[in-house]
Amino acid sequence: MKCAKYTNSNPIDPLYHGDYSLTLTPFPGTEQEIFTPYTRTYATGKDTFELIEIASPTSILDTTLFEDMLTDSTITLYFTQPYQGTVTITGTRPNQRTDSAAITVNIVNPYRIAGDSLYSVGDKIAVQLRKYTESVDPNKSFSVEWSVDGAVIDTSLQS
Repeated sequence: MKCAKYTNSNPIDPLYHGDYSLTLTPFPGTEQEIFTPYTRTYATGKDTFELIEIASPTSILDTTLFEDMLTDSTITLYFTQPYQGTVTITGTRPNQRTDSAAITVNIVNPYRIAGDSLYSVGDKIAVQLRKYTESVDPNKSFSVEWSVDGAVIDTSLQS
C-alpha cells in the first residue's frame, strides 16, 4: 500500500494558504494634500486576490475613484478632508481569508479663503479659494453658501 502526501492546491478551500501577501508603497515626504489623487503601488504574492478594497478609513476617501482606478498593481487614494493616521487596504482571497497592508499618512488642507473677513449687508464681496502658496487667478468663480441666524443664503461669486 502506498501513501501519498496530500497537498492542498484549491484556492477556494478554507485550509488553502497559497502564496498571498500584500504590501503597499508608502508616501514620499511627510505631508500630502486633500483633493489630490495619489497613486500608490501594491504588491501581492503569486496567487491573485478576489478583491482589493479600502478597509479604513472609508469616510475621508473617495471610494468610487478607488474602485474605478484600481489595477493589478496600483491603487488611487483621493482624500476629501485632512487626516493623520493609517490607511489600510485589504485583499480578500477566494476562500475569504484576508491580508492587509497599511501606510501612515498626514493629509493636510493647504487651502484658505482669501479676502476681507468682515462685511455689511449690501456689500459686494470678492473672495478667492487658493492655496497659501498660490497667486490668485482672477478668472475663477465659485459659489458660497452663507448662513445668517439659521436662514441659508446661496450666492454665486466671481472674482
